[in-house]
Amino acid sequence: RKFRSGAFIRYLNSIGIQPKGHGKNIMIPCVFHGETEASLNIYAEENHYYCFGCHEHGDLCDLVMKVEGIKFLEANSLLDSLGCLDN
Repeated sequence: RKFRSGAFIRYLNSIGIQPKGHGKNIMIPCVFHGETEASLNIYAEENHYYCFGCHEHGDLCDLVMKVEGIKFLEANSLLDSLGCLDN
């Protein structure tokens, strides 16, 4: 899977998360364990995320599947509809 530049930000914006800061690595409050401090690190250029609190990790598609509670093909379809996939 190839993702377009800015795909993580585009998806996060679509679910109402406005990451603060820009660049290679972005920190946000974890979407998996409900916190107020930022511990979910998004390595956008490497298409990877890792939470220092709960240790969740994966790529953008993994994040979408877990957050949305959907399977791989549905996640790809959603990402494609958001313009995140590099076809």
